[in-house]
Amino acid sequence: MQPIFEKYKDYLLYSDQNIYVFENDALIITLNDNDVIIQLNNLKFKIPECYHNREQIFQNFILGNYCIKEYFRNNKSLYAKLIWKKRELRKYNKKTKYGFLQCKKINKIEIVQGAAW
Repeated sequence: MQPIFEKYKDYLLYSDQNIYVFENDALIITLNDNDVIIQLNNLKFKIPECYHNREQIFQNFILGNYCIKEYFRNNKSLYAKLIWKKRELRKYNKKTKYGFLQCKKINKIEIVQGAAW
């Protein structure tokens, strides 16, 4: 496990062999030797080992340098976007669709700012 992840292992709630997990109502973070998996509500984001700047991505998540946009139709979530505030990380933006997305008019957009730990 890389040094930046080592210092966060103490904050994680439980471990199972080489898998460390932090879990609360809305956020689940899983660290293992190969990947970092972040699940925030229904939005799941995986930072694989092949990303050369995965430490920077994780650090920006911890610092809250992101926002989440959720798009609704009649109070039903259609899709969500994880948007990084730093320009160099924007290629790692993530969009998650919930169910089969048809051409529906969006009548509500909710923006949730990232929270620093």
